[in-house]
Amino acid sequence: MPADLKEHIRQEEKANRLDTVWVSCAGENPADVENMGAIQYIPRRGFPGYYFPFKNTQGYLSPLVAVFFEKPKCTYTLNFVFNINIICSK
Repeated sequence: MPADLKEHIRQEEKANRLDTVWVSCAGENPADVENMGAIQYIPRRGFPGYYFPFKNTQGYLSPLVAVFFEKPKCTYTLNFVFNINIICSK
């Protein structure tokens, strides 16, 4: 887990918002990180826990988190890979 996400979760803990599926976006190598620049997560840095588990009810709207790259380098192509790691424990 990236250090910036750990710090973000510590801040969210103070606001009692831990029931969240967290989102993190990072470059695969140093050049990616440099070219991506600063990132914003809108409206927040994860999906609220009340969206899970998915119950397939009529009228259900899937959650959305937008990842906004504030100032990516113009000459750089951003490719996205989504990796969802869900660990369940009982």
